[in-house]
Amino acid sequence: MVADIDRAADLVATAAMDLIFVCATVPSLLRGHGSDRELAQRIEARTGIRASTTSSAMVAALRALNVRRLVLGTPFRREMNERIVAFLTASGFEVLAERGLGIDANIDIGRLPVRS
Repeated sequence: MVADIDRAADLVATAAMDLIFVCATVPSLLRGHGSDRELAQRIEARTGIRASTTSSAMVAALRALNVRRLVLGTPFRREMNERIVAFLTASGFEVLAERGLGIDANIDIGRLPVRS
């Protein structure tokens, strides 16, 4: 996904929007702390449109709520969770525990039942 971000940004920029938001957590943090901001800056430089990512929004929301320690639950496999934990830790949070469902394919994540 990150490899195709330039082409994707060019395509969506033609819609004359105010913000481009990368709605994929793991791709925006795969390269570690700060990679979310680098990705947004790359999109902004290419398109001239403000950009942000799910990872940046997650960190901002946790800080707004004064969260310092958290437990992480995801649909992902352990390797992805380890990257998320590393990102959150480098962002100043303490991750007390993590657990994932072990799902690899995005299509399977989308098929998960909604529970209330």
